[in-house]
Amino acid sequence: MKTTNYQFDLMYQGQEHKDIVYNESILKLDANLNLSVDNFVEKPPESITYGQRFILTSGENKNKICYFAHSTKGIQYISPYNNMLVYMVKDGCFAIFSDNSWQKVTTGFEEQASSSSLKFIGIKDEYLLPSKVDCHYLYLEAKCALNFDEVKNSSFAVMIKQNYEEVFNIKWPENILWPGKESVQVTATVNAIDFFRFQKIAESKHFLAETIKKNYQY
Repeated sequence: MKTTNYQFDLMYQGQEHKDIVYNESILKLDANLNLSVDNFVEKPPESITYGQRFILTSGENKNKICYFAHSTKGIQYISPYNNMLVYMVKDGCFAIFSDNSWQKVTTGFEEQASSSSLKFIGIKDEYLLPSKVDCHYLYLEAKCALNFDEVKNSSFAVMIKQNYEEVFNIKWPENILWPGKESVQVTATVNAIDFFRFQKIAESKHFLAETIKKNYQY
């Protein structure tokens, strides 16, 4: 038997090794009180430190939260339950699990903050664009793959600023249609700024891509 939400194993009369069942439940509870999640990732990082948690976006553990509670257990997983609410540390917002998917929750505070103090967000490895943002300001800390799965806007813009010391590339999502079927790469010059716009195609998961202007310089 298990608990309803976090699926803790319950002890029963005559059970052997009750201490193991108890300790594993305590470790899981300790690791996930005041639940916050660092970010969405496609697969578990090669190493997770205690206190780090990530939501997986693909694979057999899609939508599960991976975490590290103890050195003897390694990476473990929690299956989300309906209406489960977590705080997304990197994006500074909440996300709720509903209809078999995670959806970011906007409170209005995020829009107020973004309009009053626009700033570039450092990205590397993989970056999941948040929903309901008109323009994304991204700074390349390293090479990065962009993910549009959470985008709710029918149209939005992306401004990408190159690293100030080294040049990095962007990997665009597969569901982007470029003119001439050739993907456009960002400018290979330090500090260059490129500006793109994307339009969602009706009744499709694809986006039309338009390069507004490349290689802006201060």
